[in-house]
Formats: sequence, structure tokens, C-alpha cells
Amino acid sequence: MIQKNLPGFLVGLRAINIAMHKITIEREDILELLRQWKSQKDSSLSCVDTRSRIDFQETHLIDSTSIPFESLWDRVHELPPHGASLIILFNKDLPHTTILEAATRLSVSPYQITKICTVSAQFLCLAEEEGLLTTGGVSRRLWKASPCLEECIELIEKEIKGIKEEGEGKEEMKGGGLLAYDLACGGGRDAVFLGERGWQVKGYDVLSSQVAKASLFALSSSLHHQVTFFQIDLQDPLSLSQLDQAGN
Repeated sequence: MIQKNLPGFLVGLRAINIAMHKITIEREDILELLRQWKSQKDSSLSCVDTRSRIDFQETHLIDSTSIPFESLWDRVHELPPHGASLIILFNKDLPHTTILEAATRLSVSPYQITKICTVSAQFLCLAEEEGLLTTGGVSRRLWKASPCLEECIELIEKEIKGIKEEGEGKEEMKGGGLLAYDLACGGGRDAVFLGERGWQVKGYDVLSSQVAKASLFALSSSLHHQVTFFQIDLQDPLSLSQLDQAGN
């Protein structure tokens, strides 16, 4: 009986979640959002701009993050850790039902959705008055690599540098950068993290969907020439030969 009623319950829960969100469109509400963003002193609050990359480059809020709406669900691994507070900006032409459903989907991920707003002419005018607009493609990084990697990376690089200076391990160097293999790479955060530090990285995963997401991540980070991904089943007896072929 419970199973029979479950779909209706979920539909009702989804409607309640959507009703909890409100699109900020009034002048005073927009000002409140902008001043909240202006006053944030740490990284506990993030602003995700889902407009196109071109619109973002033309003008956007200072310290905001660009993740275009059409690729949002393939790039959720670029969002901050679960539980973070988000301001989400949308294209003014996007249907309100689509915006509310997106906010609801993110809130059950779970994120704390502080404000959702469309970037209208009024929004841009008020943001300019508050001194919060900038141009260009610089997008604030929200995601984190694995805690162990972030904590130990400087020690790892120091040790490898010491080996290199002694004339050993030269086969691990390629194009002047360190070479890493990321097995079961998932969405590619660790690989891109290393790429940002100048490493050459080859990532491998059994799931084509993960390889596609990771490749998109590297591309959006302008690291696709040094961070590449391949689909390989490491439990397959031929995996080692496949690894060698993909790595060359």
C-alpha cells in the first residue's frame, strides 16, 4: 500500500519544495541579494551564474562562478561540497518553472539555496551601482579535490623534485611537467587539480558517462591539452595493455 502511494507522495513533496523557492525580481529584493553578496567575507556563500559563457564574459558579479545551465547537471561535481549556501543566477528568458525545478533539484542534493534570481537589465543596473560588476572569463573555483591530495600535494611534489634533481625518475617527466595516472577518476576533480598545478594527467574510468563529464571539466578549465581521460575497465584481463595504448 505504501509503495502504491509513493509516487503521489513524491510528486507532492516536489511541489512543496518548488513552492519553498521564490525568484527574486523586485528591486528591493535584488538589492538585498546584491548587498548580501557584497558583504560576504568568506567562502561560505557561493554565486553560480548559469547564463551562457558569452554573457558571463561580457559582464558578471565579482567572484561569481560560471556554469552554463545547459551543462549544469553534467558539471555538478564543480559545485562546492554538499551543504554549502548558493545564490543562483539564471538567464532572464528561462521559464520560471524551469528555474524553480532546477533550484529544487539542487536543494535536495543537498545545497542551501539562499536566493535565485534572473539577470535582467534592472539586476545589472543595480549591480553596477553597487560596484559589483566585472568582465572577462575568470570564474571562481568552488570545488575541492580529495582532502588527502590537497593536504599532501606539496610534500609529494617536493619529494619528486628531489628525485629529479638527483637524476632519477626522468621517465616520469613529460613536457617539463610531472605525469600522473588517475585510476577510477570519476568526475575528474583530482586530475584537474593536478593539471592546475602544471601536471600532465591521464585519467581512466570504466563509465563512459564519467569520462565524458571529466573531459568536459578539463575543457571548461582550459586544461584539455594536458589532462585527458579514457574509458577502460581495469578488471578486464587486457586492461594493462589497454592502459598502455591509451596512455601513449
